[in-house]
Amino acid sequence: VQYGIEKGDGPARENRDSNLLTTLLVNGLYRVMLDRNSDIVGLNFWTAKMYYENWTAIQVAEFFAFSDEMKQRNPSREEFVTMLYRAFMGREPEANGYAYWVDQLDTGAKTRREVFDGFATSREFADIAAGLGV
Repeated sequence: VQYGIEKGDGPARENRDSNLLTTLLVNGLYRVMLDRNSDIVGLNFWTAKMYYENWTAIQVAEFFAFSDEMKQRNPSREEFVTMLYRAFMGREPEANGYAYWVDQLDTGAKTRREVFDGFATSREFADIAAGLGV
Protein backbone atom coordinates (compact mmCIF):
# COMPACT_ATOMS: atom_id res chain seq x y z
CA VAL A 1 0.00 0.00 0.00
CA GLN A 2 3.11 2.16 -0.11
CA TYR A 3 1.95 3.92 -3.30
CA GLY A 4 -1.74 4.02 -2.47
CA ILE A 5 -2.47 0.97 -4.63
CA GLU A 6 -4.42 -1.84 -3.09
CA LYS A 7 -4.90 -5.24 -4.59
CA GLY A 8 -8.48 -5.91 -5.54
CA ASP A 9 -10.59 -8.40 -7.39
CA GLY A 10 -12.96 -7.72 -10.21
CA PRO A 11 -15.40 -9.93 -12.00
CA ALA A 12 -14.18 -11.74 -15.09
CA ARG A 13 -16.03 -10.27 -18.03
CA GLU A 14 -15.19 -13.03 -20.49
CA ASN A 15 -14.62 -16.78 -20.15
CA ARG A 16 -10.99 -16.40 -21.20
CA ASP A 17 -10.45 -14.18 -18.16
CA SER A 18 -11.80 -16.70 -15.63
CA ASN A 19 -8.81 -19.02 -15.27
CA LEU A 20 -5.36 -18.21 -16.55
CA LEU A 21 -4.17 -21.84 -16.76
CA THR A 22 -7.18 -22.95 -18.79
CA THR A 23 -6.79 -20.01 -21.14
CA LEU A 24 -3.07 -20.72 -21.55
CA LEU A 25 -3.84 -24.37 -22.29
CA VAL A 26 -6.41 -23.52 -24.98
CA ASN A 27 -4.16 -20.84 -26.46
CA GLY A 28 -1.33 -23.37 -26.58
CA LEU A 29 -3.52 -25.83 -28.48
CA TYR A 30 -4.19 -23.18 -31.11
CA ARG A 31 -0.48 -22.53 -31.54
CA VAL A 32 0.73 -26.12 -31.44
CA MET A 33 -2.08 -27.91 -33.24
CA LEU A 34 -3.45 -25.32 -35.64
CA ASP A 35 -0.18 -23.43 -36.10
CA ARG A 36 -1.80 -20.06 -35.50
CA ASN A 37 -2.68 -17.64 -32.77
CA SER A 38 -6.02 -17.95 -31.08
CA ASP A 39 -8.75 -15.38 -31.45
CA ILE A 40 -10.95 -13.92 -28.70
CA VAL A 41 -14.09 -15.70 -29.89
CA GLY A 42 -12.30 -19.05 -29.99
CA LEU A 43 -10.69 -18.61 -26.59
CA ASN A 44 -14.03 -17.70 -25.05
CA PHE A 45 -15.78 -20.61 -26.79
CA TRP A 46 -13.29 -23.31 -25.74
CA THR A 47 -12.80 -22.04 -22.20
CA ALA A 48 -16.60 -21.97 -21.83
CA LYS A 49 -16.71 -25.60 -22.97
CA MET A 50 -14.27 -26.44 -20.18
CA TYR A 51 -15.92 -24.28 -17.48
CA TYR A 52 -19.60 -24.78 -18.12
CA GLU A 53 -19.85 -28.06 -20.03
CA ASN A 54 -17.03 -29.83 -18.18
CA TRP A 55 -15.07 -30.62 -21.31
CA THR A 56 -11.63 -31.98 -20.47
CA ALA A 57 -8.36 -30.81 -21.96
CA ILE A 58 -8.31 -34.10 -23.88
CA GLN A 59 -11.73 -33.44 -25.42
CA VAL A 60 -10.70 -29.97 -26.56
CA ALA A 61 -7.37 -31.27 -27.92
CA GLU A 62 -9.22 -34.06 -29.74
CA PHE A 63 -11.50 -31.55 -31.43
CA PHE A 64 -8.47 -29.54 -32.57
CA ALA A 65 -6.50 -32.60 -33.71
CA PHE A 66 -9.30 -33.94 -35.89
CA SER A 67 -10.92 -30.67 -36.96
CA ASP A 68 -11.55 -29.58 -40.53
CA GLU A 69 -8.82 -26.98 -40.07
CA MET A 70 -6.35 -29.73 -39.14
CA LYS A 71 -7.45 -31.81 -42.13
CA GLN A 72 -6.71 -28.83 -44.37
CA ARG A 73 -3.23 -28.52 -42.81
CA ASN A 74 -2.72 -32.22 -43.54
CA PRO A 75 0.37 -32.71 -41.34
CA SER A 76 2.74 -35.53 -42.21
CA ARG A 77 3.03 -38.46 -39.80
CA GLU A 78 6.21 -36.93 -38.41
CA GLU A 79 4.55 -33.53 -37.94
CA PHE A 80 1.54 -35.15 -36.29
CA VAL A 81 3.67 -37.00 -33.73
CA THR A 82 5.75 -33.89 -33.00
CA MET A 83 2.55 -31.90 -32.57
CA LEU A 84 1.24 -34.41 -30.02
CA TYR A 85 4.46 -34.25 -28.00
CA ARG A 86 4.26 -30.47 -27.90
CA ALA A 87 0.51 -30.38 -27.15
CA PHE A 88 0.40 -33.06 -24.47
CA MET A 89 3.89 -33.04 -22.99
CA GLY A 90 4.88 -29.44 -23.63
CA ARG A 91 8.21 -30.56 -25.02
CA GLU A 92 10.03 -31.80 -28.07
CA PRO A 93 9.98 -35.55 -28.67
CA GLU A 94 12.81 -37.76 -27.49
CA ALA A 95 14.38 -39.89 -30.22
CA ASN A 96 13.15 -43.34 -29.14
CA GLY A 97 9.56 -42.34 -28.45
CA TYR A 98 9.37 -40.31 -31.64
CA ALA A 99 10.68 -43.23 -33.71
CA TYR A 100 8.21 -45.61 -32.05
CA TRP A 101 5.13 -43.48 -32.74
CA VAL A 102 6.12 -42.60 -36.31
CA ASP A 103 6.78 -46.30 -36.99
CA GLN A 104 3.35 -47.20 -35.61
CA LEU A 105 1.82 -44.82 -38.17
CA ASP A 106 4.16 -45.82 -41.01
CA THR A 107 3.40 -49.53 -40.64
CA GLY A 108 -0.32 -49.03 -40.08
CA ALA A 109 -0.09 -50.67 -36.65
CA LYS A 110 -1.94 -47.65 -35.23
CA THR A 111 -4.18 -44.96 -36.66
CA ARG A 112 -3.75 -41.29 -35.89
CA ARG A 113 -6.66 -41.55 -33.49
CA GLU A 114 -4.94 -44.43 -31.64
CA VAL A 115 -1.67 -42.50 -31.45
CA PHE A 116 -3.59 -39.47 -30.16
CA ASP A 117 -5.17 -41.69 -27.51
CA GLY A 118 -1.74 -42.99 -26.52
CA PHE A 119 -0.58 -39.47 -25.74
CA ALA A 120 -3.87 -38.38 -24.16
CA THR A 121 -3.92 -41.33 -21.75
CA SER A 122 -0.21 -41.27 -20.93
CA ARG A 123 1.01 -40.99 -17.36
CA GLU A 124 3.14 -37.99 -18.34
CA PHE A 125 0.13 -36.03 -19.57
CA ALA A 126 -2.00 -37.09 -16.59
CA ASP A 127 0.65 -35.65 -14.26
CA ILE A 128 0.83 -32.40 -16.26
CA ALA A 129 -2.98 -32.06 -16.37
CA ALA A 130 -3.26 -32.71 -12.63
CA GLY A 131 -0.66 -30.03 -11.96
CA LEU A 132 -2.65 -27.57 -14.06
CA GLY A 133 -5.94 -28.59 -12.54
CA VAL A 134 -7.51 -29.41 -15.92
